[in-house]
Amino acid sequence: MLYNKRATIIITLSLRKIVLDRFTSRSHDHVQKGLNSRVKRAERELRNLPGKRHVYQHHIQLPEFKNWYKKSTTFSIKIYELLSPRHETILNITALTLCTGQSLGLIGPNGSGKTTLLKYLKNYFNHQHLLPQATYIGLNLNKQQSYETVDDFFTETILGKTDIKRLLVKMDMLVDLFTKIKNLSGGEFAKLALLKQLYLDHETILLIDEPTNYLDPESVIALAKMLKDSHFTCIIASHNRKFLTEFCQSNYLIKEQKLLTID
Repeated sequence: MLYNKRATIIITLSLRKIVLDRFTSRSHDHVQKGLNSRVKRAERELRNLPGKRHVYQHHIQLPEFKNWYKKSTTFSIKIYELLSPRHETILNITALTLCTGQSLGLIGPNGSGKTTLLKYLKNYFNHQHLLPQATYIGLNLNKQQSYETVDDFFTETILGKTDIKRLLVKMDMLVDLFTKIKNLSGGEFAKLALLKQLYLDHETILLIDEPTNYLDPESVIALAKMLKDSHFTCIIASHNRKFLTEFCQSNYLIKEQKLLTID
């Protein structure tokens, strides 16, 4: 009798194990099938995504800006000596030729004196009565304390609030009209200052320092197109030779205390 009970218990336990194994196997198969189905659906959705060139912000129509095009004037700037803040000679008896309404590139490695040259040119232009005033834009630009928000910062431009929002999206800026100027990073403020200069109600000469340091590649392309369409007189300093030779009409290399023209 005891033997029969033990046998019954063993048989019952064995049957339970078989049922449990089958249930676990079926449950696992069901989960696996569900996962496979989701993976296939995700792959289909990925294949149907638009290409990079179709990303929404690059279809946004930019606000119109004033076209400063007029008959181009060519003039030469002679530099007899340019010293660094440490009183080291950067340039000595050299010159560059600039055409109004075009972009000129200054190429040189970091520390070659590009920023010092741009600031020298700003002082030069601002003392020429026949030329527009020049504006320097770079990462070391001081934030104007007179502006509290992004909206305030654009008050001197021809833009409305909707236009400003479009610009911020176009240039991939994660800020809004109420963002405090003091909370912006150096790169964000430089990008904002550059956008502002493009939409002022008066003409300026832009002196842009290393834009590829604070602009992503798509923003750089958008900026280059905007500069070309607006016919701004612009000098861009960069260590990125490929960028300058692609977007500037003329380029100079800082080498051995001279400005050398390059193709």
